[in-house]
Amino acid sequence: MLSNSEIESILNAIKSNEEKIIYETLDAFFNKVAQQSKINILDFQYHMIDFTSLLINTTIKNQFNTEYVFGRVLQPAFEILQFETVFDIEEWIKHTIACILNYNKTQKNYNYSKTVRQIIEYIHQNYGSISNVDEIAHYLHFSKGHLMKLFKKETGQSIRDYLSAHRMEMAKILF
Repeated sequence: MLSNSEIESILNAIKSNEEKIIYETLDAFFNKVAQQSKINILDFQYHMIDFTSLLINTTIKNQFNTEYVFGRVLQPAFEILQFETVFDIEEWIKHTIACILNYNKTQKNYNYSKTVRQIIEYIHQNYGSISNVDEIAHYLHFSKGHLMKLFKKETGQSIRDYLSAHRMEMAKILF
């Protein structure tokens, strides 16, 4: 199971947005788990629920939007208990941490206008299903042209480039 020092390392790395430390620690932990010949999945689920509770507390203490990170209905324990393999739990934990890190990055973009921050947040929440910029424009009730010009002016890149880069980043994290 995750040691107290590993948990503390991950939580501190989340606060400072140090992805490398987080994923190195998690990968080492899940590699150790994979090498064990027998693991009680229920005990492992409960341990991961405890860890997720610490993640939730960290996000709340750091004033993160828990709805953005965990969804409208905050039920990570219910989700973890539905997984039947360590691999499924690992993927869920990594996805959840990726959402926390993305939220953290979005909030660091406070120098951007409200509209650009909304575009970034929408992309981070929906990167897998966005098919074009028109979707974002429709969601935010702006013209496509206006959003594209504003985003390019403030970030130095197009919405499409930002979306592609974010998808690549998420693919590296999740796979």
